[in-house]
Amino acid sequence: MQMQTDTRITKEQIKAIAAKMIGQKGFLGFTLDTLAQTLNTSKDAISAYYTNEEDLLWDIALDCGNAFFRRIKPIYEAPNPPKRKLELMMIEHVKVLIENINAAAIFLHEWRHLSKERKEEYIALRDAYEKLFRDVIEQGIQDTVFRGPDAKMNTLMVLSALNWTYQWYRPDGIMSADEVASLLADMLLNGLVRRI
Repeated sequence: MQMQTDTRITKEQIKAIAAKMIGQKGFLGFTLDTLAQTLNTSKDAISAYYTNEEDLLWDIALDCGNAFFRRIKPIYEAPNPPKRKLELMMIEHVKVLIENINAAAIFLHEWRHLSKERKEEYIALRDAYEKLFRDVIEQGIQDTVFRGPDAKMNTLMVLSALNWTYQWYRPDGIMSADEVASLLADMLLNGLVRRI
């Protein structure tokens, strides 16, 4: 019996299911063949958008990275004091992670399977994103609002704490995404605020 294929599969559907599969099995356990089976479509239908697994991985990683920038950059550019700016940036960062929970594993870990050129481009994107946080934290240190002489270390601590949200957050849990984001931001900010 021949499998009926859905030739109307969209690029967004492909990325959503691929992100979930990669998040669960890792990139090394992922193939376009298994994706086609999961989507009940042909590999040719997927190949209309992606010629190989890495192209798909790259597209998902970029989508997730761009989602972070779209949400964080306006906050970074707004004329708020560093403490408020960092609070809003942390909240939005967690919301983006939760909204893209399946792609989070790719953004945070699976990008390592990209080719050398794409990996270098990805690292530059990630570094530019981290710099937004580092700049705000540096300003907060200069204004004596935040503790610590090292904005880089503070930035890594903040982002590391926020990034693990995708590992334990459950949409059906006791807290909404907004509540989790606000709580994490509050806990981290109170750890950074200078004691007088």
